[in-house]
Amino acid sequence: MVYIHGGGFTTGDGDESFLGPKYFMDGEVVLVTFNYRVGPFGFFTTHDSNAPGNYGLLDQVLLLKWVQDNIASFGGDPDAVTIFGQSAGGASVSLLVLSPLTKGLFHHAISQSGASIASWAASARRKGLAQKFAKYLNCSTDNILEMVDCFRMVDPDDLMDVAKALDASQNKFIPRVDSESRSPFLPEDPRKLLETGDFNLVPWMSGVTEEEGAFFIPGVSKKQKFVRGLFAGNLALWSLFADVAGASESRILDCGVKALEVAAEVYAFYVGNGTVGYDNLLPLARVITDRAFTAPASEEMRLASAHTPVYKYVLDHKGPGRLSIADVLGIKSPDLGVTHVDDLLYLFNDDIQPIPAADSPTYTMIRFMVSLWTSFARTGRPSSTVLPMPDWPIFNERSQRHMRLNSQPTVGERLFEERVQFWQSMPINEPWRHAVDRSTCNDSPTVREGDKNESLPCSICPTVLQLF
Repeated sequence: MVYIHGGGFTTGDGDESFLGPKYFMDGEVVLVTFNYRVGPFGFFTTHDSNAPGNYGLLDQVLLLKWVQDNIASFGGDPDAVTIFGQSAGGASVSLLVLSPLTKGLFHHAISQSGASIASWAASARRKGLAQKFAKYLNCSTDNILEMVDCFRMVDPDDLMDVAKALDASQNKFIPRVDSESRSPFLPEDPRKLLETGDFNLVPWMSGVTEEEGAFFIPGVSKKQKFVRGLFAGNLALWSLFADVAGASESRILDCGVKALEVAAEVYAFYVGNGTVGYDNLLPLARVITDRAFTAPASEEMRLASAHTPVYKYVLDHKGPGRLSIADVLGIKSPDLGVTHVDDLLYLFNDDIQPIPAADSPTYTMIRFMVSLWTSFARTGRPSSTVLPMPDWPIFNERSQRHMRLNSQPTVGERLFEERVQFWQSMPINEPWRHAVDRSTCNDSPTVREGDKNESLPCSICPTVLQLF
């Protein structure tokens, strides 16, 4: 089992301080964790053949080749490799499933809280970051080849300093379609690959936590001027928060669509006649949950299920034995539900909290979760005898069944259907809705961060994209 760490493609590692192997060691598997290049080292791109990008993903391909060549020496089976990852690691898993470079390198895949077609993954966003970095580093902005050669001579520490100096919404290079490359990692729009079935047809398990966005609310709440504007219904700020406007050279919305109109619909759907404030932050959390996780993951699974066995889940355990990343990290925040990263606490031990007692409800949930993951790795179908549970049905578009993972697991249907349908109705130009339209619009209706009276300085504009 090969685990790919998260961190928004900008940070993170595979070290055992947070990804300890103890729980998996009872599952008769060989666990592999590793590091890959992140930030500008892993995803810098000029959007052409001079620097196609995706270098961190190519590191992941190289690791899988290493596993094929060497894992037998560690007691592993190169013909039974499962890749799994969470957040950016989950999106990486999805991208590895889609990549032609990984054919035969793995046999099962688990995407946790991440999808290839999410707004923060291979969404075709372009933000002119290469030029911004070049200006900081006194590299050419006119000649792309000279720019790239200049970057290669820059001291790595200086490059990291630039990444830190640029505002958080400006320094995120992300995965992309790199068809200009001599050997593309992602040769086509990911939606097209999913629609046509032109990807690695392996059993695929994918899911989310019930309230993914709750993890990011403390960070949003720190931007007091911004969050007060959200509470007051400022639509310019809602357009930024809902990631339908912001700093982007490429279109976030379909041609002719105004960001403020979309923001008004988002506000009406999640707040309506109610209120949102420090005593009711759930609407904000769910905007993040659905925009960044639920909607893209749901569409990815719907498209993939026409071609390969798909198993869908939601982690919503709130009873005895619950683990919470907020509790582990000492984050003071309202308990809005099972959130982003919570699932990792049931799979990996860490240096912060002790191993739970073997007769505790917590350890039972850990054994349950690990048994599901390891059974899927062995057989391509998730199952467990730790807790009574029904057979996990294969997901298909007609019934859209999924497993609810908690102390009393049950089968559900059409997860968050109304919320998913709402986002599918929004005219967003990203691959989870339709193949990305790269044509130039005649007008420029979206709100951008320099528009008069409709935005705030970037330092107080935490769009969804910059949160991961």
